[in-house]
Amino acid sequence: MAPNNDSSHEGSTLYPSGAYHQVVRPPAGNGPKPTRDQWVKVDYIDWRDDFYGQEKIVEERGVEWRGSDCAEWWQETLTDMRVGEVRRVIVPARLSYDRRKARFRSAGCWRF
Repeated sequence: MAPNNDSSHEGSTLYPSGAYHQVVRPPAGNGPKPTRDQWVKVDYIDWRDDFYGQEKIVEERGVEWRGSDCAEWWQETLTDMRVGEVRRVIVPARLSYDRRKARFRSAGCWRF
């Protein structure tokens, strides 16, 4: 991952896809990271207002996905996290809709 040079996302790391992430809570241990084809169980909240809580679109717990079934930025996020980790992921508008999968995703927090 490239370091972030955009001061509007200070403290964030830039993924190759163009999404940013911040580790909100590090994992408890140093366990393995999932592969693109592994099923993972996630909790996520999707905000459209920079995490201020006024425009929460969805909150789901215990959702299971494979990285390979998701948009590129989701794949990067899912395969880079460890069990127990919480991240804030900031997704530019150009990446928030995966036409191939017809699945809408935006900025939010994910927890394994």
